[in-house]
Amino acid sequence: MKVDKETNCPFTFVTTSAPGKVLVSGGYLVLESPNIGLVLAVDSRFHSTVGIIPGCEGKEEQPSCDGLLHNNTHYFKLDVHSPQFSSVLYYYLMYEVDSNNASNHANHLPIQLIPRNMGLPQKQKDNPFIENTLVLAFAFIRNTMSPSSFHEFVLTNLQGNTEAVLAIKLRADNDFYSQIPALRERRLERTSLNMSLLPKFLPPSLPVRKTGLGSSAALVTCLLGSLLRYFNLVALPVDNLKLVPDKEESELRLRQKQLEGLRIVHNLSQICHCWAQGKIGSGFDVSSAVYGSQVYSRFNPDLLSELLAQPDDGSSSPYNKGLQLVNLVQDSNMSLWDSTVIPLVLPKGIELVMADVCGGSESPSMATNIMVWKKKALESGINEDIMIWKGLACVNEQIQKSIQIIINIEESLDEDMKQKSWNLLKNSRAEQWVNHSGDVSLLAQPLFTLRTLFLEARSLLRKMGSKAGVPVEPESQTVLANSTMEIPGVVAAGVPGAGGNDALFVLYIRGVDSGNEPHDDVVRDRIGTLWKDWSYSHKIGEDLGSTIVVCPLLARHVRFGDGLIETDNLSW
Repeated sequence: MKVDKETNCPFTFVTTSAPGKVLVSGGYLVLESPNIGLVLAVDSRFHSTVGIIPGCEGKEEQPSCDGLLHNNTHYFKLDVHSPQFSSVLYYYLMYEVDSNNASNHANHLPIQLIPRNMGLPQKQKDNPFIENTLVLAFAFIRNTMSPSSFHEFVLTNLQGNTEAVLAIKLRADNDFYSQIPALRERRLERTSLNMSLLPKFLPPSLPVRKTGLGSSAALVTCLLGSLLRYFNLVALPVDNLKLVPDKEESELRLRQKQLEGLRIVHNLSQICHCWAQGKIGSGFDVSSAVYGSQVYSRFNPDLLSELLAQPDDGSSSPYNKGLQLVNLVQDSNMSLWDSTVIPLVLPKGIELVMADVCGGSESPSMATNIMVWKKKALESGINEDIMIWKGLACVNEQIQKSIQIIINIEESLDEDMKQKSWNLLKNSRAEQWVNHSGDVSLLAQPLFTLRTLFLEARSLLRKMGSKAGVPVEPESQTVLANSTMEIPGVVAAGVPGAGGNDALFVLYIRGVDSGNEPHDDVVRDRIGTLWKDWSYSHKIGEDLGSTIVVCPLLARHVRFGDGLIETDNLSW
């Protein structure tokens, strides 16, 4: 926590950030445990800053709760700023101090989040990922602290200033949204260098196009993390776990507290994300936002299905539903969260690059159609279809094992041989890798195997998409991925997650940095050269549809442990 000088207020601010994600293996299958998904967290992050700021000038209505504002009820102003969308959501958070002296009013609730009229001509637009997270967060905070302690904390932080506002600012790194329009406006080529020169936290062009890095999961995770950290309910890793413990706290004890804080934020975030979506997803995006790169298998969806299935018909308030969901976070329910998380590390010589692909057609709900196809295949006993699913599960496991084999071999080589091997491999095409002899072949052979496994996974995914009638790997993506894989040093390319038209991932040989050329990344440059001039006319029937263009993102993968963190690198 730190005091932010830019607001000219002596109040404490907390900032947390959570990484985006790329599911490179396990699409669709990860919806069913024990199937695994290999998910890489990236260094493009979503940020949430929480603190007290002076109140905004303007005419405001007083909170109106049908007579529920009584001596036992208090409120404070709560604003959520999203400067990239030129948006501020204005609320009152009303809360009870003593539940034993509650009003007998039929609609009485211990906490309510009420939109605040700031004299604006239209009603603010609802955002379930923000509003549901706020309801759930404050339900958990109030219950954990006790109502009276919560009230005391609020009064202490407001310092008697009734016009002060508990404010939240949400910001996302540029990679979460397509920047191709921004480059066009500036007449800049679609290159990594030009992407790096764009202003930070650039407002996305309309209509907003996401790049598939998991913005909603990262938003929910960092928002919850910042609120729980602001109210001193959790400890979180700081700057990649480099926090120095104080004299009265051992490093081991501090690490245990941070892990417990991550566990609480993870469970709350999974609940919130499912609640906001209105469905129970696999959860890998939230898990990677909390913990970083990992091999993931999902939790039992029965954990949430009964509560989330309850209709929002007015008979059950968001707070009451949130209160029920909060109970799933407590220690007594730890065994219910049966997801598995295994650290995922890429070999030191391998790097990730992502492509923002713009111009593809809109796709239907592919996951729903795929799961319908899979259910019909099981019910009808179509062996060919069943074998596609089982084959993918086997290939995904082999990809995980193959990565570990490469890591083990890499660690067995001395530094000179390691650097020599990677440099030779990154400057030759994949079909030449198997021709290398001597120590270089130790890396070349398993690297070629890994490439073959990714190609097999793509083939099975295309077959599955064809059977289900959904464009898991559209023709335009097939051409782009195949062309990229022809570049010397490229290991694999494919559509991440559920597939579709919007993105492409590439694993390539970065090599081991030499002392003389720490920024040498020739393979990434080769990929960028191909993508810079890429233009593919996507056919729709007999006519030419939209033209596919490609832009590299700046994201690089980060390791397990580089998930949700508290940071002081971002001011209000």
